[in-house]
Amino acid sequence: MSDEAALQTRIAAFLRRRRDLATDDEARRFAETHLTGSARLSPVEQLEIYREQFYLRHTASLVEDFPGVGGILGQADWDRLVWDFLATSAPTSYDLAELGAGLADFAGTRDWLPERDLVVEMARFEYAHLEVFAAPDSAPLDPAKLAAVPEDAWERARLQPDTGLRLLALEYPVVELRTRLIQARDDGTDAPPLPAPKRVFLAVHRRNLGVFHDELEPDAFVLLEHVARGEPLGLACESAARDTGVSVESLGAKLERWFAEWSGRGYVVDVVLNAT
Repeated sequence: MSDEAALQTRIAAFLRRRRDLATDDEARRFAETHLTGSARLSPVEQLEIYREQFYLRHTASLVEDFPGVGGILGQADWDRLVWDFLATSAPTSYDLAELGAGLADFAGTRDWLPERDLVVEMARFEYAHLEVFAAPDSAPLDPAKLAAVPEDAWERARLQPDTGLRLLALEYPVVELRTRLIQARDDGTDAPPLPAPKRVFLAVHRRNLGVFHDELEPDAFVLLEHVARGEPLGLACESAARDTGVSVESLGAKLERWFAEWSGRGYVVDVVLNAT
């Protein structure tokens, strides 16, 4: 690591501290060695302003990106979670849209967190929402190419998913809860009651500049997961049958309907045929 990179790493570590750096002897010594200060600010006061701006900018971004998590927790617990997250998880990108990538996993390690399982599921959903919104556009599935696939080639065909598709198996009905939490926040009313656990299978996807959250049948979700991993259609059906405990024939009977839904909604954007 170069001297410049090492210095940037040390500054970043100070910016993630929670305490006022003006009362931190280590920070004061570092600032006096590496910062110049100004006519109005000492070096450590200058470093403290950088720290405050770091938290203001990053917490504001997380508040905007995770309204559901914030609505579940309330202000005090939200502040504690975010401060702990920023203090221990150094940003890996200059893009603030990627700041919350690890928030769900981090929340899962916080024993003190109220409604922890629900918070984790909401954070997973809200970050997937961000990813889908920012994903590059894909050209829609070409009907002519679809019609040209030989009947005997479908078993080895690979269905290419849209880059903006995210599949989530969740333990809580977070979509409706998030909508109600945002409405309560905007109206200045009390937060709604939190839901009981309920298994939900979602396809999160962007269509016509909007992000949609489609609930899927469990079997369809499992099959689509295998398809999205790049498995040929025949193998994907076998894998899904094994995972769900239903027969390949039962899945096959529903496949035409499911495929029509997936292509119509834009989940699948291409069909690739392999020689083997």
